[in-house]
Amino acid sequence: MRLEIKNQDILLSTAQAIILSIDGYNKGMEGKLAREFEKAYPTVWNKIESFISYPLPMGKIKGLQIDGNPFNHIIVASLLPHIENISYQMQKEIVFSAYSETLNYCVQKGITHVTSGLLTCGWRLQPIDAFTIMTQAIECNIRRIKPSIEIIEICILDETNFKLIQSNAMWLGW
Repeated sequence: MRLEIKNQDILLSTAQAIILSIDGYNKGMEGKLAREFEKAYPTVWNKIESFISYPLPMGKIKGLQIDGNPFNHIIVASLLPHIENISYQMQKEIVFSAYSETLNYCVQKGITHVTSGLLTCGWRLQPIDAFTIMTQAIECNIRRIKPSIEIIEICILDETNFKLIQSNAMWLGW
């Protein structure tokens, strides 16, 4: 298993699965990447929304296999808490939970290549903290995912954040 940090548009990824962030409380409150996905694949997005039962609790995912887009699986993660008084620690726990569930979903479905952006709960977590949480989730699930998932990919468009995360990944031995 390898972790790849890429400076590219995630919608250009060749991964089998993509993670899209939403506010699971209510339909129509998705993250930036989910909105970009919706613009690129409106019919697929309509199908995704029809399969999600709201509310989807924070830190939970819904994995879907839908044709008509380059990804075999769409993993919708409830990561965007529109709650005013949510602690930084709680936001980190939400990311850890959703990313762990995502990795386990990938193992169950035989997905060997999964992609995401940095899971920052929108803008609420610092990029380095989001990356740290994501790698902690990988490490906590490594025995289960290592034989199954070959590539875990994180796509980052912002050059500064890309360099920061890439150097941190190398420092951590990824």
